[in-house]
Amino acid sequence: MIAHQSYKVLSLKYRPQHFEDVVGQDHITLTLQNAIVQNRFANGYLFTGPRGVGKTTCARLLAKAANCTALKNGDPCNKCTHCIEITDGRHLDVMEVDGASTRGIDAIRELREMVKYPPMHASKRVYIIDEVHMLTKEAFNALLKTLEEPPPHVMFIFATTEPHKVPPTIHSRCQRYDFKRIPMNTIIEKLNQISKDENINIPEDSLSIVARKGDGSMRDAFSLLDQVFAHSTLELTPETIRHILGILDSKIYENTLKYIINRDGKGLLTFWNDLLNNGIDINEYLDGLSQYFRDLLVVKIAGDASLLEMGTEESKQIAEYVSQLDERDILRWQNLLISSLREIKFVSNQSVFVELLLLKFVRMTPSISIETILNENIVSPQVTTKETSIIVEPVQKVKEKIAPPIVNNVTENTGSYATTKEITPPSTSSGKEILTDGQCKERWPKFIEMLSKNSPMVGTFLQEGELQGIENNEIVLIFSNQLSFQVDKLKSNISELVDVGKKVFNKKMKFIFKTDQNQDVKQREEDEILGHPTSQHIISLFDGEILNT
Repeated sequence: MIAHQSYKVLSLKYRPQHFEDVVGQDHITLTLQNAIVQNRFANGYLFTGPRGVGKTTCARLLAKAANCTALKNGDPCNKCTHCIEITDGRHLDVMEVDGASTRGIDAIRELREMVKYPPMHASKRVYIIDEVHMLTKEAFNALLKTLEEPPPHVMFIFATTEPHKVPPTIHSRCQRYDFKRIPMNTIIEKLNQISKDENINIPEDSLSIVARKGDGSMRDAFSLLDQVFAHSTLELTPETIRHILGILDSKIYENTLKYIINRDGKGLLTFWNDLLNNGIDINEYLDGLSQYFRDLLVVKIAGDASLLEMGTEESKQIAEYVSQLDERDILRWQNLLISSLREIKFVSNQSVFVELLLLKFVRMTPSISIETILNENIVSPQVTTKETSIIVEPVQKVKEKIAPPIVNNVTENTGSYATTKEITPPSTSSGKEILTDGQCKERWPKFIEMLSKNSPMVGTFLQEGELQGIENNEIVLIFSNQLSFQVDKLKSNISELVDVGKKVFNKKMKFIFKTDQNQDVKQREEDEILGHPTSQHIISLFDGEILNT
């Protein structure tokens, strides 16, 4: 019979045995080492932080250091009897207690009786209580007296992921150390080192997927890497890694975004139906979409993808798409998605629920400039003197009374009066008439409005330029050098500008786009208005948002 050597999982095989091996927690390990060198051991420690970031590991290292006979710079030797037995989990004076399963008062009373006795052959008797927040209120009360006046040979180390559930009376009697999520780059570096040690070739883009799935937990990342190593006979490309770990391809979210941007409801529903037929997990899709929206928003606000925890290629794709979006739209998508994630738990037919959610994204009105809002929605009174009576009507009603509304009717606001004047359209019989600069600027708001209805993105980009005027039926706009992407998009959609121009200006216009390094990025009036305390208060009070209705 052939004896097979048992496989040791990576999280155990590479568990740190020295403080310097603990990654991402230097602020804790250095402090502990300094205290050890000075022989300043506390009676109680409280280690808090997310799962898999080194709390229990550091507790064991501290227990080793408290009993090691050959310390070196505050670090255990891992060679003496105490270090070896603690590493193997068989030291009689170092006990690990699971707070989740040993949470009653009886177990704590038994522990209180044991601490009275000195250690059998070590310097300190150490109790490591994991998930200490799971102890009952009575158990905490029973522990409190011992923790308040412990024997000098006893040391308690509590570990928890939920420190707010630990009573303040326990907090006040412990030295608290807050462990943090491990940065993605640090996890990738560690995984890369382990892959080399295990003689397994895996690209960094693939490791970044594993690290991101680990979500700041080194232990979780090790477990995922174990799963990947089981398929080491395959070429471990990013696509293979996603398949192994059951992670949805980022292309799914890219395609979702494209349908939303293009307002293609039919295409998005067909795409969603295909995903369902391929067995997609609905909750995983929504969670991934929320993360994708978050990434879009981060890049839009920060201006680059350096804050994203993802590979280089994915970062480039995010940066490309985000240039087409308004941050207010992304915020609205994310708010709607987050509320839907709460609601879907109580829905029986989740697939239909998601269909409706996706249609909301497609049909959601895009964010627009404040100029359009003011032109269309502000109620401006019309004052007409009729004997002694005053008739006040909103501008919108005045417009509705002009039937049918035509392009060449323009409403002017003069003081508190709303009047209409007829613009005589130039004859289009010969097509040679020259539009004046004043006529161009007068009809420009209508041109922007019609263009924005046909293509919100093109309309938004056009408004970021400054209208310089018109010469020989050529409309000249100037943009900041920083808006080269917008200019390129406008040039690629020039036919759409020309078509709308024919309807508004009654002739075929040419559009000239210029860039100038001295031209500032156009400040949106909307941002100034929304920044006013009164506007913020109203929006907060009514949970409001600006819509193009």
